[in-house]
Amino acid sequence: MRFKQYLNEAKIPFLGTCDRVRRTSQGENFWQEMMENKKKISEREFLKNVDLKNMLDEDETWKEWKESQADKVEYFKSLNNVYFVQTAGFEFIFKKK
Repeated sequence: MRFKQYLNEAKIPFLGTCDRVRRTSQGENFWQEMMENKKKISEREFLKNVDLKNMLDEDETWKEWKESQADKVEYFKSLNNVYFVQTAGFEFIFKKK
């Protein structure tokens, strides 16, 4: 499956990075629950379910983003169809609003 297809088929929008999400009124509780209930998933499952367009820079591809990370990139799903990618101690969170 090509990258453009992931954008067309993706369903869950980018909510934000963990540091920004945690600063919202219910963000810390949301983040704690998300982390307590996380389940590791494949990159393929992650990409099949999320909309990357608001996470990536305008001309950036997923492959470029992933290769630019200095640390390991891991993929998770949590309660209520929350998906996130974790790298370098940060979570990039996807959730329907």
